[in-house]
Amino acid sequence: MRVLYWLRSLFATVCFVVLTGFFSTFALVCLSVYKSIALGDWVLVTWGRLALRIYNVKLLVEGTENIPANGCLFVFNHSSDFDILAIVAGIEKSARFGAKIELFSIPFFGAAMRIMGVLPITRSERGKVLKLYDESIARVLKGESFFLAAEGTRQPTAGVGEKFKSGPFIFAINGQFPLVPVVLYGVRDCLAKGDFIACTQHWQYTIRLRILPPISTLGLTEDDRGRLKADVREMMVKAYQELEQSVIIA
Repeated sequence: MRVLYWLRSLFATVCFVVLTGFFSTFALVCLSVYKSIALGDWVLVTWGRLALRIYNVKLLVEGTENIPANGCLFVFNHSSDFDILAIVAGIEKSARFGAKIELFSIPFFGAAMRIMGVLPITRSERGKVLKLYDESIARVLKGESFFLAAEGTRQPTAGVGEKFKSGPFIFAINGQFPLVPVVLYGVRDCLAKGDFIACTQHWQYTIRLRILPPISTLGLTEDDRGRLKADVREMMVKAYQELEQSVIIA
């Protein structure tokens, strides 16, 4: 059976590359002519859902009632490239994610991300990242939202990372908009950091995504970011443990 899983995964990977190329080209052509946030939303959601279907990944979403009506910042635990697929497929809200600057050099895909408004994150230059966040506050106040990894990069193990980056929290505080924690469970089983081929161990996978209640940043200053990070991490660790326990019991 393991050989069958590998063959399926190789075929799915080829399909995923084709799918990504198609939607990247589609976004570039259409959004160059017709500037539409809604069209960009459709591209991201459809790309994510089809990609999960290709790999036979089931997505279970909890807490959709916690999604704010206005712009906000979602922070999630990051342990796999499948995080973004699950988030854009599962959270029905006009939002863009932050991606490391290196990804923007990929032909078509990088250009498509730029035209859709994805944030290019230069990890080695903190000042440049904070400036980008400040420039993006206006977009959130107009109703857009963003997804950012709380740890800043993929973690080598499952769960919630020990250290959260200050940038996303400074972003939310300076903009005085809600911060919404999102917890993902099962993504690392699909594709761990360092792996090249996804979903090689089982025929079907399940990703659980829980959206936690929004946290107000009204009245907070940058001096409060340490406490805010600690509070959010505590909430996310607890939620991850609950998801883990529910899987064990099931």
